[in-house]
Amino acid sequence: DQDEDDKQETNEGVVSQPAQASKSASDEEAERKAKKLERIQKLRSAKKSKHKTGVVYLSTIPPYMKPTKMRQILTRFGEVDRLFLRREDEKSHKQRVRSGGNKKVMYVEGWAEFVRKRDAKLCAATLNGNIIGGKKGSFYHDDIMNLKYLPGFKWSDLTDQIARENDIRQSKLEMEISQANKLNAEYTKNVEKSKMLQNMKNSKKRKNGEQDEDESKEVVEPRKNFKQHKVASSRANAPEDIKKHDNSKDLGTVLNNLL
Repeated sequence: DQDEDDKQETNEGVVSQPAQASKSASDEEAERKAKKLERIQKLRSAKKSKHKTGVVYLSTIPPYMKPTKMRQILTRFGEVDRLFLRREDEKSHKQRVRSGGNKKVMYVEGWAEFVRKRDAKLCAATLNGNIIGGKKGSFYHDDIMNLKYLPGFKWSDLTDQIARENDIRQSKLEMEISQANKLNAEYTKNVEKSKMLQNMKNSKKRKNGEQDEDESKEVVEPRKNFKQHKVASSRANAPEDIKKHDNSKDLGTVLNNLL
């Protein structure tokens, strides 16, 4: 009898395990559905809250201030959802480092999205044209902020603008690369053409038994000869071969000989 009871208990245990497995599977499915509904509700609430957000434009960023520090400053006026700071140009950064300047990255402008519109307006009205403040010994205490509240501006407008700028920059870069490739191809083509013509010229000279005299000999210009008159002088102390003779004496000598 004891053995039969043990078998019955084991059978009941075997039967109860699939039931528990099916129960846990249904629980997991219910949890997944609940999480999905929760995500949908969050998305809907986020879409609704987007119409109440406010965006602030930061025209200047204190030197070497990082986004975490900027978020900490802006959070004093309300909850900041998204923050974007534009880095300085890579060329100017390299030039500054090369000249012995600070190696830290600088940011030139930025945008901050507050969860509540009134917080964004309060931040722009309070900080614009004023010092950051805070603890007196802090590094950015005396830096002046320049902010402006952008009415009707949404974060999607900013992302669209950045995407357009990136597309324009990419198209310009591709155009410059294409132009450089064309110039390189044209230069290579001209070099190959010049080599081909030179080889044809050299082979023609070899066939005719000529040598390239331009490289081995220098061109000698013919010497010009000028006809010069004899030098004559009437001075008494002049040499006899250049003295001028008196024509009247010669004429008298000729007449005497005739007579």
